[in-house]
Amino acid sequence: MTFLSRSSKATEEELPAYDHHDEAAPAYSNEKNVKPEKSDSKKREVPVVDFEPIEFNGKMVDWDYMCYNENFSSEILTFVSQDARAKFKALKGSEGQNFDHALELQREGFAMPLLRTDHHTFAALHSTRYMSFYKFIPPPVSENRLFDRKKDKFKFCEATKERCASYYKYELKFTPDPQDPKKNFSLYMIDHHRYPIKDISLYNGQRLRWVADNSWRRSKWSYTLNILRENQPSLIDDLDSNGRVNKNNPLLGNAWKNNLLPMTKPREDFVGDQIGVALETSDYYHSIQCLPPLRFAFSDIIKGEKGEHHTESINSVSQDSLVFLCMTSIIKRIEDIKENARRATY
Repeated sequence: MTFLSRSSKATEEELPAYDHHDEAAPAYSNEKNVKPEKSDSKKREVPVVDFEPIEFNGKMVDWDYMCYNENFSSEILTFVSQDARAKFKALKGSEGQNFDHALELQREGFAMPLLRTDHHTFAALHSTRYMSFYKFIPPPVSENRLFDRKKDKFKFCEATKERCASYYKYELKFTPDPQDPKKNFSLYMIDHHRYPIKDISLYNGQRLRWVADNSWRRSKWSYTLNILRENQPSLIDDLDSNGRVNKNNPLLGNAWKNNLLPMTKPREDFVGDQIGVALETSDYYHSIQCLPPLRFAFSDIIKGEKGEHHTESINSVSQDSLVFLCMTSIIKRIEDIKENARRATY
């Protein structure tokens, strides 16, 4: 899987330039479409950051997903870039010529969010709905309207969480095509209490593992994605019908130690064939509304895509990319909870 790097130049305060199909930019100066902004001397512009590229073996580049808490609630919108969000905000309420141009863009998946993520309260004593992911889709051709975030979506993934003696079990149930239930599938992510690993049940025929990795510069947290080798044990090797790990699994260890002793550092035997990295940068201004970007870089070994064809359109984001985005969004929430707990002890 390959993610293309972009250097976005649009901010929330400026209206973006369009080069879609070499068409003229819409006339944003139309007075009836312009809403006066409230003056706010304390308002801070979210800066545009040119991130360092992430590379593995010189073959990989990065893709920065931007997450925004639009309603100051548990609902988070994810865009394929900062520029996509700026265009989405600029096109709201378009009329006349602006409307026609905006409609054409959004029908092709431009200038609109990719995902909506809802956080749910976790009850520690039983399996609980933890996070829901809704994929946005372009407005239908049959309706002459712009994108509506309440209508143009479907539930792409539902994640549940269950606390077990030595690990947390996350089950991700995917619905990639609401019209074809045969395409539905589920994955388990087993998060060990003491070891810095999160093992994933078979995906595309591969045993995957996320390993915490603190070697990436200027990151709040980072994980490498690994394909496990044949001789490496995994927490998902002997799951029962309920997705629980066999008590004899060599990685499980003693439950008392796993809960009372501190987290271990990554070990060499935890790491397999590294195929990617996910991280949250620490040198980016963020507030309650603008969250740090989730950054990803993956090789093409998972999907085997040919060519670098990702664009600013949500239609160009592959199913594999969405699956990994859901996984890393869960990891982000895990790390956020840890960070909040550390701050509470200061």
